[in-house]
Amino acid sequence: MNLLELPLVELLINQNIDLDFSKVKIIGVQHILETTHSMFRSFYKLGLKSENVALVGKCYSTCEEVFNEMIEDNISVIKDSFRYFSHESYDNTFADIVKKFIESQLEDISSDKYDQIIVLDDGGKCIEVLSNYKIDKKIVAIEQTSAGYHAIKNKKINFPVINVARSPLKLNVESPMIAQAASDRLFYSLEKKNIKRDKALIIGSGAIGKAMKKKLSESMIVDEYDIKDANSKLSSKSFEELISEYPLIIGCTGTTSINCSSHDALTPGTILVSISSSDREFDSVFLRKKIKENNNCHDDLLIDNIFLVNSGFPVNFDGDRENIDPYLIQLTIALIAAGIIQAYKDLCNIGINSLDKTLEEIIEQNFVQLAKKSYIKLLR
Repeated sequence: MNLLELPLVELLINQNIDLDFSKVKIIGVQHILETTHSMFRSFYKLGLKSENVALVGKCYSTCEEVFNEMIEDNISVIKDSFRYFSHESYDNTFADIVKKFIESQLEDISSDKYDQIIVLDDGGKCIEVLSNYKIDKKIVAIEQTSAGYHAIKNKKINFPVINVARSPLKLNVESPMIAQAASDRLFYSLEKKNIKRDKALIIGSGAIGKAMKKKLSESMIVDEYDIKDANSKLSSKSFEELISEYPLIIGCTGTTSINCSSHDALTPGTILVSISSSDREFDSVFLRKKIKENNNCHDDLLIDNIFLVNSGFPVNFDGDRENIDPYLIQLTIALIAAGIIQAYKDLCNIGINSLDKTLEEIIEQNFVQLAKKSYIKLLR
């Protein structure tokens, strides 16, 4: 089997080859995907030991094949990465998973084996739980999602957090990649069931929402609604009236855009598609409780004539080794790698820190050249 290498990550590693990660422990929440494993393998060249990496994944973005490969590589990935109860909110499930994960790591990260602890987070939960403990060790965390940034930005965190999530490069360039992956998976789900829709409502006009509107507008009429936009032409209607008019609704808010009290306003045949973390976008657990419990978070569910794609989890994850072309998503992986390098160099203060501009510029200058045809195709 040929091991995946990401040229952009390798570039960063080679430019920092004098760093010594032999006494660094990396813990946290990550997508258990091939590109994630590739990033850690690159850091082995700086002395990082695979046994000094401990991860927890999320049920919807954990590939079983990659999970097993990481275990074989002596990376610790907990089995709860697959844990999912369809009749329980995943936010509640995952909060419990992360709490137990951090508790299982406390003795080790407090030991004399390490000079530094680097925390990788996707959603802010790991950072939030760890900040409840006083650990006499240099700790730096990296948050890679906007939802995670918003979850922790007003909390008292007693160690530095590098905010990869709000990197302009990530916001401007990653979003079209996610939109492409999400639209491909959406159309695949609809075609399997011979479903066609010619009109869609996108809730949330952030970077992902705007990218999705641009992508879907190639094949259907697309309207955009954001609760923060008082001047929107759609704001004159009640929210329940608004959602009743669209046969396809795509949630991109990162919060709950349609809560359970509004489910009755949905027109029979409506398709609900999430492109944000967890299953919170449509209060999906309240829909799933109406049918028999199942253990596959990637099932497309028909519930009271409402079509819940991917069980309410982000549509761009489907259990495969990777959800986006690796030579495109290497941008995001490189930004995380840059955060790890910045954390090691201690270029940050307690609280929220921006990603180092020099590292970000290196990534930006080299991305298009390294991604080549994949990026050009995306922009068309």
